[in-house]
Amino acid sequence: LEGRILERELTFGHFLELVLTLRGTNNATVKDIVDLRKFIKTSHEKLNKEVRMHRLASFRTASKAQSVLHGTDGPAHPSACGGRHACDVNE
Repeated sequence: LEGRILERELTFGHFLELVLTLRGTNNATVKDIVDLRKFIKTSHEKLNKEVRMHRLASFRTASKAQSVLHGTDGPAHPSACGGRHACDVNE
């Protein structure tokens, strides 16, 4: 299995159980810590990728909504559309 990435779903309860086996009389080995670090790193990277995809999708949806409200090129002047719209989320 060396060099292959295996992906497996792990519930929080099972993860916590695995972490707790590292304490007490069970001595953690360097391999245990390396495996835990790899798991956390992989999970963090996967979560970041999903967040980026959702942010991009949200941005695209907001851009489409803004295009619909303003027309493809937007109004010639802000007063042409009354100055404010639902797409003006920062105000």
